[in-house]
Amino acid sequence: MKKIILIVLFLFPSIVCAAGVEASPSKLDIIASDSSGSTELSVRNPSANVQLFEVYADEFTENIKILPTSFILEAGASEKISIVYNTKSNTDAIFKTNISVVAKPMTDSTFQFNSGIKIPITITVGGESLVFPWWYYGIVAAVVIVGASIFYLRKKKRTIISPL
Repeated sequence: MKKIILIVLFLFPSIVCAAGVEASPSKLDIIASDSSGSTELSVRNPSANVQLFEVYADEFTENIKILPTSFILEAGASEKISIVYNTKSNTDAIFKTNISVVAKPMTDSTFQFNSGIKIPITITVGGESLVFPWWYYGIVAAVVIVGASIFYLRKKKRTIISPL
């Protein structure tokens, strides 16, 4: 097993120098009363190399614009990304997709690793009308528990005794 690991390390020395990416926040939940607005995302280069970063929305690209879409970061540097959304919707709607952040090393190695992350983004248009308050889920859980208890107790009372 040691021989296989040594062979892999000698054949692919750039495995140790894999690219990295950090972003915060790790999830974007936007509740908007109108159909347009913006938010920010911070992207950081945690690696020891200069990297090229590309940021894009996986879906709804006509509704979600990212500025800048491509940039270069030195080791340890960070960049603020603006995410501008325009849902063009007059009614209540929910848009769910991911923001992809891909890092590519700028080194001249023969075998390069790219790394990336996906940040879930949810845009709820229409304010609080589509989002249930926390106590709503408690009431629903209580009703389900009471209903299941009544069903179980009724079933237990109907024990049939078979004649001998």
